[in-house]
Amino acid sequence: MRAALWPLLAMAALPALAAGAGDRAAAEAAAPMDPQAVLADLYARTLAADSSAALILFIARYPDDPLAGEARLRLRARPPDPAPAEGPDGVNPDGDNPDGAIIAQFDAARVAGPAALDAFARRHAGHPLAAEALRPFWRSPAP
Repeated sequence: MRAALWPLLAMAALPALAAGAGDRAAAEAAAPMDPQAVLADLYARTLAADSSAALILFIARYPDDPLAGEARLRLRARPPDPAPAEGPDGVNPDGDNPDGAIIAQFDAARVAGPAALDAFARRHAGHPLAAEALRPFWRSPAP
């Protein structure tokens, strides 16, 4: 029986052997990455964007990650981003980020203070940034 299986196994292995290192590199690239390393890379790109909007988006997506805490500290130290250009219907004409207007509103509210954050949370109750607006962090004075 073993003798009958050997040719089948050899034939199954031929494509992998013929491909050589190219497939090995592709297999290694497809290997699962460390989630914390991926998040650290994403955070580095967030910092490279050098905008409040990028920090707010990171915080909204990963609110409980320790890097979000660092992002909050950095955001608190930043002035708000300039208001995005709006089209006649009040929508960002770029259309690059459907949450752009909400992010800009959060940015303004966090600078304006607790009453503005409360109003933001009521207005956008279903958005992840509503929960962020209610965090005690934004109600405590900056160190």
